Amino acid sequence: SAHGGEVMATIFQRLGGIGLVSDCSVRDIAEVRPMKFHYFATGKVASHGTFRIVRVQTPITVCGLQIAPGDLLHGDENGLIKVPGEDRDQLPRLTDEVRHAEAALLEYVNSDGFTVEGLGKRLTH
Repeated sequence: SAHGGEVMATIFQRLGGIGLVSDCSVRDIAEVRPMKFHYFATGKVASHGTFRIVRVQTPITVCGLQIAPGDLLHGDENGLIKVPGEDRDQLPRLTDEVRHAEAALLEYVNSDGFTVEGLGKRLTH
C-alpha cells in the first residue's frame, strides 16, 4: 500500500514536479527514492503531516536560500544550491574542468611521489 510521502510525491509528479524543496522534514524516503522524485529537506520524520498549497510561482526562502520561479537548483545528499543565471552554457565545460583537476590531484596524492610540499604547491597555485 502507498505511504503518505509516496502519495505526495506522486501527486507532485503528476503536476509536473521533479522534487520538493522544504524547510521541514519528509518521510517515506525508501518508497520515494525509486520514483526518482527528489527530496531536499531539513530532516526525516516518522509521523504524518498535513500540507496545503498556499501559493505557487512565488519567491520563497528555504533555510536561508532565496529561490524564485525559474531558478535552476542543484542538490544532492550534500545540500542544495542555486545555479547562477549567467554563463549557464559554460556549466558542462566547467564541470569537466573541476572533475579533471580533482582526478589529477587524487592521482598525485595516491602516487609514490606524494609529499606535503608537493601537495601545498598544487593547492596554492
